[in-house]
Amino acid sequence: MTMPKMSGEETLRHLRDINPDARVLLMSGYSEQEASTRFNGKKVNAFMQKPYTPQDLQEKISEVLT
Repeated sequence: MTMPKMSGEETLRHLRDINPDARVLLMSGYSEQEASTRFNGKKVNAFMQKPYTPQDLQEKISEVLT
């Protein structure tokens, strides 16, 4: 993941420090395979590759929260 101030891995680590049980939906322009490699073992609940539709996002959020 590419973000201006912090990497996706750093963001996830900080999130886990705050709430170890938070549900995580990773969204990236990278492939699912590449994201899986980078986030393997880091408790990511679901992945969406960009671009995606609002409907796809809504469905994935519902899936992650159930």
